[in-house]
Amino acid sequence: MKKALRWIIAVAVLAAVVWCGAAMADTVASGTCGANGDNLTWTLDDTGTLAISGFGEMYDYGEGSSPWREYGLSISTVELSDKMTTIGANAFFGCENLESISIPSAVTRIGEEAFYFCYSLKIITIPNNVTTIGLDAFYYCKSLESITIPDSVTSIGDYAFANCYRLQRIVIPESVSTFGSSIFGNCYPKVSSSSVYVV
Repeated sequence: MKKALRWIIAVAVLAAVVWCGAAMADTVASGTCGANGDNLTWTLDDTGTLAISGFGEMYDYGEGSSPWREYGLSISTVELSDKMTTIGANAFFGCENLESISIPSAVTRIGEEAFYFCYSLKIITIPNNVTTIGLDAFYYCKSLESITIPDSVTSIGDYAFANCYRLQRIVIPESVSTFGSSIFGNCYPKVSSSSVYVV
């Protein structure tokens, strides 16, 4: 009886180990993405989760040249370190299947073209430490419907929300003193004087 019980327990443990092994995601690619090299590192797994760890500023990339760009269409989730302080230029350029992202409260700048062509991005929260939203930052985020810009923001770059066709409401605080050109280009009639609120 004891032998049978031990055998059942052993089989159960083995099954649990196999199941856990199968459930764990495998790494597809990894590397560094910090402005100072390895101050930030990234890992992409086979579930489509891009995780960025570390601290400080992200590197500013040229158009479509982030180290994970070739995997852009497979990225569905992005997890950012709560110690990173900038979203680099072109960071998530062309991540067409990314639907939402939580920007850490330590971030002070969203770089130019950071979310360029993120067609599926519906939800984004800009934390209260961000002071600058770069040019083309959310260009062609055609699924974005609403966004609130915190009081900390003082500058919004050219075409920051251009071609966001579904954008119906955006709250702009009085703290914004520098407005780029055509911030809401091609958003008409979704964005009009009745749907842009200055608070």
